Amino acid sequence: MKHHLLLILLLPFMAFSQLTGKVIQQDTKEPIVGAKIVASSGERTLTDIDGNFTLNIVTYPITLVTSMTSFLSDTLEVKKSGEYVISLEVPVKVISTVVVSAGRRQQKVEEVPISMEIIKPTLI
Repeated sequence: MKHHLLLILLLPFMAFSQLTGKVIQQDTKEPIVGAKIVASSGERTLTDIDGNFTLNIVTYPITLVTSMTSFLSDTLEVKKSGEYVISLEVPVKVISTVVVSAGRRQQKVEEVPISMEIIKPTLI
């Protein structure tokens, strides 16, 4: 009788398995707070203050899509339960050099016909 009662109590927890993990920034290895993880089966969660997350998954394999503002999204295919580390990277932005002169338009440094001096950012 005790074994049947124990089986009945544990049956709901045996139907799914937990998928846990941590979301970190790729270059600094710092945890990312509030990253959104969406499973292809419909489960969703956000990372906590330490970058940790937990999902209750019923069937495998699934695809996890992790996204966060100011980071590139990441997609991970998971074939079994366990603990995973997801690293998100910051997108690289290339900014061209712009000169603002007393003239009426902006020009690149290479295109300015007069002599110029470049001021270092530390002096500004």
